[in-house]
Amino acid sequence: MTKPLVELINIDKIYNPGLHEVRAADAISLAIMRGEFTAIAGPSGSGKTTLLNLIGCLDSPTAGEILIAGQSVVGLNNRQQARIRNEKIGFIFQQFNLIPVLTAFENVELAVQISTTIPHQQRREKIENLLKLVGLGEMMHRKPAELSGGQQQRVAIARALVKEPELVLADEPTANLDSQTATDILILMEKLNHELSTTFIFSTHDLMVMDYARRIIKLRDGRIVQIEEKGHHVLSREARD
Repeated sequence: MTKPLVELINIDKIYNPGLHEVRAADAISLAIMRGEFTAIAGPSGSGKTTLLNLIGCLDSPTAGEILIAGQSVVGLNNRQQARIRNEKIGFIFQQFNLIPVLTAFENVELAVQISTTIPHQQRREKIENLLKLVGLGEMMHRKPAELSGGQQQRVAIARALVKEPELVLADEPTANLDSQTATDILILMEKLNHELSTTFIFSTHDLMVMDYARRIIKLRDGRIVQIEEKGHHVLSREARD
């Protein structure tokens, strides 16, 4: 039987325990299989960003178990958690988080320089190919200020994928984009999910993201209230080509 890529078992996350407690995750159990294109949805304060941070080893649960690719990540020290993030997880944020003084190429290169020892020429070819894949082949030497919001998000996607992670976590990735650019970004990520078999988990309240997701996990007050399975979204003609 195929094992989940991500497994959460009876997870609690309580902020300010014993004081003015906030239960951001309440008895959450969940399995994410490899290759999923899944949205964690809910209103502000529902716990979706907390859940994404727990899966991404950016925070630790108050109680319960989290396994990434079969490995428990609860109780790991900061160095061990950083290793999991570097080896298995890519991150995409709504604010892009690009370094302004670096070009698109250099922003992506920095991510792989920190965590791998790939020879320079091989690294260069890999980054160039990835930037071409996300539609920035002609813009890889521009700095973020010279790129549109959608183009910056494409750089962020390339940066998340350059280490070939098994899992990409995207926190409100369309929040700062107009509707057409957001659609383009979602089509791109769906295409990468199909072609590279990369697992994507989104935290979102954007109905458009939910439309593209093949599974929607709905939260309210830190609890899962509904899981909607939708099967495969039909790729647009542009995405198929």
